[in-house]
Amino acid sequence: MVKKYRTHGSKNNEVPGIEMALLPGYKVKKTTGPDFVYYTVSKNKNAQMLLYIGEHPNPLNNKLAGISISKEEVLIDGEKATWFVWEDRDKTYHREVLLRNYPDFPAKIHIIIAGKELEQVNLLKKSAETFK
Repeated sequence: MVKKYRTHGSKNNEVPGIEMALLPGYKVKKTTGPDFVYYTVSKNKNAQMLLYIGEHPNPLNNKLAGISISKEEVLIDGEKATWFVWEDRDKTYHREVLLRNYPDFPAKIHIIIAGKELEQVNLLKKSAETFK
């Protein structure tokens, strides 16, 4: 059974929260910084999702040399988004997407998914696509 998980933003509520479907057995760990918050979602060490909400995302996909990156266009919460998809040399599967600016706060949502098990990586990607 899928349950909903609602983030609460930063400790000062300066960073907005979001809602997502959380798969059974997956746990969420929150880390708060001065102007950002990030959540790590995982079931085990085979795959995890990092959800960063803040002003300074740091995309990995534009720092890779010699690795083929494909793109998948999707709608997330009604917004057009592009997943960057690749597999690195050590056979780790990666998915990465940058989402919206908030109208009252310059935060972006940066989602990074990585893991050795493609099935778990894709399950986390589907969960990320439920974000609101």
